[in-house]
Amino acid sequence: MTIVEGIADYKGKPHLFCSLSPDDDESGFFSDRYQLTSLTANIFELEMQSWSYWLHWLDMWKKGIKIPHSNEYNKLREVNSYDQISIDSFFTQEEKEKAEENYQRKLIIDNYLNNSLSLPYQLKAEFHGTTDGTSKTEDLFVEWTDLLDRKIS
Repeated sequence: MTIVEGIADYKGKPHLFCSLSPDDDESGFFSDRYQLTSLTANIFELEMQSWSYWLHWLDMWKKGIKIPHSNEYNKLREVNSYDQISIDSFFTQEEKEKAEENYQRKLIIDNYLNNSLSLPYQLKAEFHGTTDGTSKTEDLFVEWTDLLDRKIS
């Protein structure tokens, strides 16, 4: 299972984890090594709202209703103002507002991560459960191992 980023409990606190694999790795191979950054309660709440948005996108996609994925909207938004993004059959006003709220959350989260004073951890991960919206939250977990292969959680 390839997971690029997400939120995990590590040592009793929420952390953002991101794959240490290069984005341009054409081999399709993803490392089991991740960087974990501690999150404040406010940033954790924003991340959980972003997760809810992703679940909404996934639900719409499963129903055959096309709305822009957050990555699509974010790229569009980086080069256009909110007012320049048009509403059409692919994108209702309500969905545009949801996407914009998610984009604004991303800006706050990215600012936090770029300016965080906490030093990130680098660990190996073994994921359990599925992230396609079919697993119960309690069935999703990750085991973290330090780079010397010692289990941590």
